[in-house]
Amino acid sequence: MCLGAQQIAKALGATVFQGEQKEVGWHPIQTVSTHFSFIPDEMTVFHWHGEQFSLPDGAIRLFGNEICENQGFVYHDHIIGLQFHFETTRESMEKLILHDRDYLDDSLYVQSEQAMKTANFPLENKEVLYQLLDHLVDAVREDRKTSGL
Repeated sequence: MCLGAQQIAKALGATVFQGEQKEVGWHPIQTVSTHFSFIPDEMTVFHWHGEQFSLPDGAIRLFGNEICENQGFVYHDHIIGLQFHFETTRESMEKLILHDRDYLDDSLYVQSEQAMKTANFPLENKEVLYQLLDHLVDAVREDRKTSGL
């Protein structure tokens, strides 16, 4: 998701840049918008990025933290970009570690392989992801209804 959010932001005219710190592993994010009432104020989510993006014009910033100001945004209620990985499963995380182990280092916000593997997977992440996807489906349906398609 994070590369996708960076590419969406870039396509919408924002910039993608190297962050001051890598962010790898399970780190908290804070919700900074009331746009979606079902999103908790804070969540712990999986990260694997060093690049960040500026907020596209017209986008609403949804999430941020001390490492990365723009952790997610919604654009015109139809596009959602996330800098982190709600979709992470234990299997996908282990494959990422296995195939990109060289990305891990002793930076301040890079968790050890052991810390990542022993972390609890927050169940609320999946629920929030599903609610965001439901929102997108509903928005498309409403557009089709109002445009006569």
